[in-house]
Amino acid sequence: MFGEHASYVIFAYLISATVLALVVLITQHSYRRKLVELEVLESNGIRRRSANTNKDRNQ
Repeated sequence: MFGEHASYVIFAYLISATVLALVVLITQHSYRRKLVELEVLESNGIRRRSANTNKDRNQ
């Protein structure tokens, strides 16, 4: 039904989908860790440079 190379193609798609899912999960995990790290830093009084107001930039 699928041809002579079907097992190879199906296996390749499964491996690709698995790797893609792992990349997405790792990225989400890293993003969440960075958000927690930013919250800790900001709660300690450390602010991001991108949060400067316009009057700070004009000085």
